[in-house]
Amino acid sequence: MLTNSVGEELVPEPKGHNGWIATAALIISAMAGAGVLVLPHAMYQSGWVGIVLLGFCGVISCFTSQLLGEVMHVSPGLHDYADLGFKALGKPGKIMATFTQYVTLGGITVVFMILFGELMNAVPIVGCVPATMYAMLAGVFLMVFSIVMPALTEAKWMTPFALITTFSAVFVSIGVALHYLMSDRYTMDAKQFDFSHQYFTPPLSLAQAFSVFAFGFGGHSLLPNIYAEAKNAKTQWWKSTNVAYNGVLILLYLPIAGICYYVYGDYLQSAPLIVLVLANENFGSVYVVFVVVIVISLCIHLLTVLVIVSNPLLTKLERIIFVDRFAYSSLLEEYADEIKLPPIKRSLVRVGAITTLTVIAIILPYLVDIIGIVTSISVICDVYIFPCIYYFKLCRPGVPMKILLFLILLFAIVGSGTGLYVNVNSLISNIEQSAKNGGPFARFADFSECTKL
Repeated sequence: MLTNSVGEELVPEPKGHNGWIATAALIISAMAGAGVLVLPHAMYQSGWVGIVLLGFCGVISCFTSQLLGEVMHVSPGLHDYADLGFKALGKPGKIMATFTQYVTLGGITVVFMILFGELMNAVPIVGCVPATMYAMLAGVFLMVFSIVMPALTEAKWMTPFALITTFSAVFVSIGVALHYLMSDRYTMDAKQFDFSHQYFTPPLSLAQAFSVFAFGFGGHSLLPNIYAEAKNAKTQWWKSTNVAYNGVLILLYLPIAGICYYVYGDYLQSAPLIVLVLANENFGSVYVVFVVVIVISLCIHLLTVLVIVSNPLLTKLERIIFVDRFAYSSLLEEYADEIKLPPIKRSLVRVGAITTLTVIAIILPYLVDIIGIVTSISVICDVYIFPCIYYFKLCRPGVPMKILLFLILLFAIVGSGTGLYVNVNSLISNIEQSAKNGGPFARFADFSECTKL
């Protein structure tokens, strides 16, 4: 065992092969990037102070990702969030990390199905089909793809493709917003639309906005795997995380949130997706082409990321159901990840899991509420709480760092609790309103709008 001058064990560097640019790209692809679509609605909830809150969330997320890098450096061989939880807190830590990790993955899958439905519903001509029907089609696509190509390694091309479509769609969205800004926005009925702006909003509204902002920086549970594949991770990790988080914040999230709120103001109250706001107005054929490009590009992104995000969840369910209960010996448990399930068993697990998630997306198509609940339960833990706890337990920080960690934990816990309270109440209100209108399946197969075309 190698030690330094004071007797501490020297930890070997993990042998990765990705440069810092490739690592930064992987970190960006791990974020819940499609959450950018609801940022304008979060700005309505928070007012202009939301710009400060969004920036703060981005900076803290970058900082906690660097804390995870330090934790990984002193934990060689551990590439899973749950294993880090076990090393830091024992079995309770592993259980909590596993729970939040897979709630996040399942929640993001549901959110992306809902997003796909609402985006397709915004496309001219095909928009007459109910959004819930498109959400179901997204579930069918995921089901077929996950059965035909069950291993993520068989679909590595999807990660860069999803990343490219995210950037292209967001930049086109900015272009359309600027185009609209330069046009006469007041030609619309001033009595119908409210373009006023707020600087401050009630604390509960701010808590709901915080849930959406934090969701946009999700993906920390995947960082240990990315770190393990990074070349010279100890010296290059800080550069990759700074480029990834600050780049997304400065080049994507802040422009989208700020420009769209400036252009549309409180009109965003009734439209959580900026694309839907754009699609509701008609500025001629060029404008329609812009809208269609945005929506199609983002829909492609959502479908590709659906496969990437759901794969770890489905693989874990397969292991829990068909492998772990047979792992009586340490030898079998050691090689449990390499056990190949028969296609029929694998298909049964994946069909059951994806069907469950699809039904949730159809019954509860309330995008902002679902994002807020998933973020409050799991994403905030993965992004803010666990990295601080792991660093505190495994890296022996000094007093100033302990104070900083405590403040981040306090901020995260208060935001999580308040956000959960607000979003659950909002979800209950939406469910009650839906019940008065006939329930979630009232317009599931309603194609009456198509007959008007």
